[in-house]
Amino acid sequence: MKKKTLWILILAALAAGIAICVALTLDRKNTESDPTESTPSWEQRVAEQQYAVAASDALMHYFHNNGYVTDYPDYYGGGYIEDGVYHIRLCSPLEETMAELKMVLSVYSPVVAYESCEYSLNASQKYADTVAKEMLDKEFGVTSWHVSNRTGNIEIAVVAEDMEAAEKFIKKRQEKGYPPIIITEGNYIELH
Repeated sequence: MKKKTLWILILAALAAGIAICVALTLDRKNTESDPTESTPSWEQRVAEQQYAVAASDALMHYFHNNGYVTDYPDYYGGGYIEDGVYHIRLCSPLEETMAELKMVLSVYSPVVAYESCEYSLNASQKYADTVAKEMLDKEFGVTSWHVSNRTGNIEIAVVAEDMEAAEKFIKKRQEKGYPPIIITEGNYIELH
């Protein structure tokens, strides 16, 4: 019964995706034929953004259904949505992986772009956690850390009074073969 429900959901998502794709294509043709309208309409931009989000959701479901529950495949470097396009960052083997994902996301192809990257999201997150833990152990005022899906950089936020010392620590700590670490200013949130 679960498989039947899953297939029904997949088919419904594909049908919705195809409908949106057709609507976007028709709207683009209407925009291209009207020389007075040089930018997409607000409705078209919202539809493209929603379609890009649906592509991202489809990829995450694909990963989950293939056993990646708490991490990602080692070829996945992250993804982000910008201007209605879902950018998927991939490590090697790029061509083979792109072919697989293009098949999985074929219905979303108008709003999906592929980019190469040097580091997998798994490796970057593990390195970010390690460095942030070291900084916390040394009593730096670390407020947050994450891996930027857009750049692949590790961003660690520290309180203002620790900025200079944190930058010196990172300069010494930065290892070759790992993503760059960016120190930014952050604040603690006080809960009452």
